[in-house]
Amino acid sequence: MQTQKYGELRSYVGTIATKLGLMPAVRALRLGYHDWVGSRRDPEERWRGGLDEEVEYWRRYLETKGFRWPDEFDSRVNPNGQMLSELVAQYLPSDRERVRILDVGSGPVSSLGFPRLPDGRVIELTAADALADRYEELLHTYRITPPAWPLPVAVEELSEHFGEGVFDLVHARNALDHTVDAFAGIRQMVRVVRPGCYVILQHYPNVAEFHAYTGLHGWNLDERKGRFVIWQRGSREIDLEKDIGSAAEVSAWRDSQWVYCAIKRKVLDP
Repeated sequence: MQTQKYGELRSYVGTIATKLGLMPAVRALRLGYHDWVGSRRDPEERWRGGLDEEVEYWRRYLETKGFRWPDEFDSRVNPNGQMLSELVAQYLPSDRERVRILDVGSGPVSSLGFPRLPDGRVIELTAADALADRYEELLHTYRITPPAWPLPVAVEELSEHFGEGVFDLVHARNALDHTVDAFAGIRQMVRVVRPGCYVILQHYPNVAEFHAYTGLHGWNLDERKGRFVIWQRGSREIDLEKDIGSAAEVSAWRDSQWVYCAIKRKVLDP
């Protein structure tokens, strides 16, 4: 109940600030606080401090059946399935009759929904999220059956749980900015995908900066001249192609809304 009240209060304050035209000032204050205090906090401490707010967001999403995005909610929970997006489908291996996909940072209901392929091949979807135990409670409360019940696995610990080279594709949408260590998380995603297969990332650009590092927003992900960059205030920028070394081939691009990254695993030990 305390988490719910905090989330409602923050939403109310944000709404009032927006109506009064004060959001730029509020954001500047939050960034100043981050520069003064937040950037010196232990990364895991910062992450744990945002957990309740994240759970409250998803509680509202499930309770309202999508909040501001009811059509997207319906596509996620429709048991008849939805065609796998072209973005993801084009990177699937063609030689597998049964395709294994891991959705990382899936939340309570994976954005991939109950995925299907035009050629009829079977998709085995696995969902992983560090907050899975708390999401399971929400799913039971609102009597929602997800495409895959999320497993309580943090992105930084994927290979410890799943092993090496297990999945035909690993996917993360709007999730890596919420992690303790985004680069370590990407390295783990590369570890659990099969050699020759892909990790696909889809994120809003520079979300932590936009949200002034509040909640779980700890990392910025960006595309710069075809390169995928990870950064946050107070630490060095990571150029994924350079820093991941010989482990993978990296390509990045963007549209008007999203930043995308396709990572092809090349060797067994990234």
